Amino acid sequence: MKWTHLLLALSLTCLPASAQSFEAKRRALLLWCRENLAQQFTPGYKATITNYWAGHRPDLDISQGRVVNTNIPLHLAILGEGFFCFQNGHYSRDGRMILKNDQILGSAGSPLLAYKLDEQGNITQNLDIIRFPMDSENKLYLGRYNECTFDAQGYFLGGVTNTDPVTGYTYTEYTPLYRLAIATFPQAHRLQREEGTMLSAGPESGPASLDMPGQHRLGFLVPSSVEMSNVDPVQQAYIWGRLDANEMRPLPKRPVSKAK
Repeated sequence: MKWTHLLLALSLTCLPASAQSFEAKRRALLLWCRENLAQQFTPGYKATITNYWAGHRPDLDISQGRVVNTNIPLHLAILGEGFFCFQNGHYSRDGRMILKNDQILGSAGSPLLAYKLDEQGNITQNLDIIRFPMDSENKLYLGRYNECTFDAQGYFLGGVTNTDPVTGYTYTEYTPLYRLAIATFPQAHRLQREEGTMLSAGPESGPASLDMPGQHRLGFLVPSSVEMSNVDPVQQAYIWGRLDANEMRPLPKRPVSKAK
């Protein structure tokens, strides 16, 4: 866990009940506000709501962030309510995927999970890591493909590039190898923040429900794009100023004058 998140968690959960005062919450919200501002340019980051307090920790703002095209084949953005699934029960909206160590990894280094497909495009096994190793002899992935990408339906595709001997036109044929599962939650705003842009489910968020992109509330995928942070820096700067101002602190009680 990131040290700033640990500091925030300690400020919220490790204090005795008597210390959970307005001032303690104000300081904790101020720390979250600073973290929001620090992460305002991190793709997939969901801001912590700092203008009110719920339970033992603030809610997450799960509103849609701006989608930006990157022209990078392994980048993905979600338009909708879903989350990408990663190993060890982690979820994220950060779609900056890379191919490393024969696996598709998220920006935090966690393997992306998907359903493996057979040659007819049918799902053959439970959710698992996307494996795309290179053959040491012919230097092609899985011994056949020279590139990979995602499409708008959540398919992970292996590509074979060919050149027409007559026209000289180069084209790529793609084969679906995996299909992503997208997760939704009964109360996504109560997901727990982990390292970076990673989130995890807990009792307050409810368990994950898995489905394919484009189904129900899951939303659609935008290939070669990422969703930017939904932090509003102007709003956060304003809230920071109010949290740090005397007007946000409770007024001292007026002393009771003794009757003469």
